[in-house]
Amino acid sequence: MSDLHNLMDMGFSEAKCQKALSVNNNNFQEALEWLLVHGNQPDEPMVVEENPGPVLKLSKDQAKQEEPNKEDSKEEEVASANSLKCDDCGALLKDEDFATLHAHKTGHVNFSQSTESIKPKTIEEIEEQKKRLEEKLIRLRHERLEKEKQEQLEREKARRKEGRQLNEIKQKFQEEEMKRIAEAKRREKLEDAAYKRKVKEQIARDREAFKKEQQGQAVTETKPIQTPVQTQPTQEKKEYTECKIQIRLTDGSTMVHVFKPTEQLASVRLWIEMNRKDSVGKFNLMQTFPRKVYTEDDMMRTLTDLGLVPASSLVVTKV
Repeated sequence: MSDLHNLMDMGFSEAKCQKALSVNNNNFQEALEWLLVHGNQPDEPMVVEENPGPVLKLSKDQAKQEEPNKEDSKEEEVASANSLKCDDCGALLKDEDFATLHAHKTGHVNFSQSTESIKPKTIEEIEEQKKRLEEKLIRLRHERLEKEKQEQLEREKARRKEGRQLNEIKQKFQEEEMKRIAEAKRREKLEDAAYKRKVKEQIARDREAFKKEQQGQAVTETKPIQTPVQTQPTQEKKEYTECKIQIRLTDGSTMVHVFKPTEQLASVRLWIEMNRKDSVGKFNLMQTFPRKVYTEDDMMRTLTDLGLVPASSLVVTKV
C-alpha cells in the first residue's frame, strides 16, 4: 500500500495527505509528523503539476472486453467494476487516481478492472492503523537517533585515534631529540676526558723531566771543585725556581697559584679547570699587556719560554 493510502487510512483527507507528501519530498515520516501538526487545519487548494507517469495497460483479456462495438458490455462492465487490480502484484486500488499513484511508486504498468469491492475501514481499524503508524514513527525516530549516536561515536573514535597518533609522533620526536642531546653530551665528555688525559700525561712527563734535571744538578754539586783560575767576576743570569701567576676569571674574581718555570702552559690551564668556581666549559687564556691570546701550540711551551717568569697575570675568556 502506498504512503498516500496509509496516510488517508489514518483519517486525513486526500488533499491534506498529498500536500504533506509534497512539502516533505515524499518522505513518509516527515509527512506524518507534518500531518500530526497541521492535520486539524482546513484544507487549502493545492496546485499539482502534471507529470505524465507510466501508461496503464489493461490485460489482454480485459482489452478484448473494451471493443467499441459492444455498448451493452460497456455498461455492464461499468456497473460491475468496483476497483482496479494491479496484475503485477495483485493489489486492489480504489480508482484510477490510486492506480496512477501506485504506478508512480512501484513502476507497475499492468492493471485490470475488478468486481471486488474495497471495504471501508471501521473507526476501530482506522484507530488501530493510526496507532501502528505512530509506533512506526516512534521507531523511525529511535532508529534515527541511534544512527546519529553511532555516527557521533565513530567521529569521537576517529578524533581520539588521531589524537593518539599525534601524541605518539610527538613522543617519538622528543625521544629522538633526547637521544641526540645525550649522544652530543657523551661525545663532549669523551673529548674533554681525552684532552684532560693528554694534559695530565704531558704534566707527568714534565715533572719527570724536571725531577731528572734536579737530580743531575745535585750530582754536579757533589763533584770536587777545582780551584779556578782567578778571573774577573762576571754578572750571572738569575735563575728563578718559582713562577707566580694571577688568574682573573670570567666573573671578575681572581686566583693566585705558584708554578715551576719549567711547567708548560697546559699545566696552568688544567689547574684552572680543576679549581675554578665561576663556570664550566672550554675557555682561552690571554695576557692583557702585552696583549696576547694563547693558542694550542702555546700550551706545549714552558712558562719560561712564554716570558711569564717570575710573575704574570692571565685572563680567562669564554670560547
